[in-house]
Amino acid sequence: MKTLIYFLCFAAFTANAQKVSVLFVGNSLTYFGDTPGKLKKMLESKGDSAYIDQCVAPGFRLWLCFDSVNDTNMLKCIENKLSSRKWDYIIIQNPNDGFLNPAQEMKSTVQKFDSMAIKNGAKLIMFMPYEVNFFSKYFCNKNNGEIICSNTMYKNVRQVLDSIDVFVDKIQLARPLIQSPIGEAHYQYDIKYSKSDLYTPDLGHPSELGTYLQACSYYHSITNTFYESGDIDSKKKAVEQIIKSLFTIKE
Repeated sequence: MKTLIYFLCFAAFTANAQKVSVLFVGNSLTYFGDTPGKLKKMLESKGDSAYIDQCVAPGFRLWLCFDSVNDTNMLKCIENKLSSRKWDYIIIQNPNDGFLNPAQEMKSTVQKFDSMAIKNGAKLIMFMPYEVNFFSKYFCNKNNGEIICSNTMYKNVRQVLDSIDVFVDKIQLARPLIQSPIGEAHYQYDIKYSKSDLYTPDLGHPSELGTYLQACSYYHSITNTFYESGDIDSKKKAVEQIIKSLFTIKE
């Protein structure tokens, strides 16, 4: 009888399990602390079978894939990964300068990534970036030897995040873009708790807790459920609650 009960429970458990494949594209904001690895463990802890891979490089910006002046190794990596299998999700990550600096063609870049994802049969998830730099500031970059800056001087993090949201919402795509609200989650945590918790000492890269936040956000974007570790760590619980509140508002 016990064997039968065990078999029925196992069958019910495996029936709800999914096979999920996720490709990450980004830079050190993705690979610091191994966000892809954390997401894999989260998915597998709930019974899903997860295949995770990545195309990442230090300082990489998404638009560089389609800029003929730059090395195209990242584009080759992405194309090779897409041709090798069907993906369920492609997660693209870019720092905020691509959204706020007028010299960069982020709108067409996102459209190109979405087209590649659709061709593969994958859904596209956008890492919505965070901002921790000092203010007031312009966002500048060099374009053909000329330094070009944003028209707006941003005075605080709230203004930066709102501008990014407006920019992304105006990108015309064949389907809704899945936005993972990592920047907003960082902001909400920073104002409620310690600003240093989510970052390494350089105040740029995510700490272990910061990568946990990212993975929790991606987990909900993929499963439409909230990850709960069962850990007694109060900081992890705070992160989980912030992710839950943000996605509940969006829904």
